[in-house]
Amino acid sequence: MPWTNQELRLYHGTVDVHVASVLEGINLNHPAIRRAHDFGPGFYTTSSLHQAQKWAATLPKRRFPGTRPAVVYFVMPRDVMDLPGISANAGENGPRPVRRPTNPGMLAPKNGRADVISRLECAWFVRGTESDDDYWSLVEHFRGYPRGEDHCRGGEIPWYDVVAGPLSRAWVNRKVVQASDQVSFHTPRALEILNALQDKGALP
Repeated sequence: MPWTNQELRLYHGTVDVHVASVLEGINLNHPAIRRAHDFGPGFYTTSSLHQAQKWAATLPKRRFPGTRPAVVYFVMPRDVMDLPGISANAGENGPRPVRRPTNPGMLAPKNGRADVISRLECAWFVRGTESDDDYWSLVEHFRGYPRGEDHCRGGEIPWYDVVAGPLSRAWVNRKVVQASDQVSFHTPRALEILNALQDKGALP
C-alpha cells in the first residue's frame, strides 16, 4: 500500500460493559485507569488489532468477571480533522458557526478544523531493546516503587500528551512483547481530540 499520510487506526481492548462509556467520552479519572502502566496512567491503544483482542481476552478472568471481551477502534487523521459544528467552507448565508472545544487545553480550530495528533506534545520510543535505557527508565519510573507521579516535564504541565513505544513483557528483565506497540493518551488535551473523532466504534 503506498504512503498517502493515511489515517491512523488505533484499537483499545476492553470488556463489553465498558464499550458505551469509552465511545461516549474517555475520562482520565475512570476507575479502570491505573497508575502501574508502562507510560503511567492514561488511555492505552495499539495499532495492532491482534494485540488489542489478546489483551481484551484476558480482562474477564483477571479484572472483570462475568463480562465479555470487546475491542473499540478509533480512526484518527494525522494532521487535521473536521469536528461536528465546524466547517472549513462558508455556506450560502455566510460562514457557518464554529463550535469551540469544550476543554481550554485543546488546540483551537483553524479554518474550520481542529489539529490532531501531529501537533500534540509526544514522546516516541522505537527499539525497546535491553540496552535502550531511555525507554526502560520511563517504564521503571511507573512500574517500580515508589511509582512516578508524572513524566517529569518542566513547565505548567508535567505530562506528555501522547507516548508511543513497545509493550513491555517483563520490565525487570527488560523484555518486550515482540511485534507490539502501544499509543497512550495522558492529558485532557489529548483525550479531547480522541473523544471528538467521528470514525470510531466497537468491532463485532
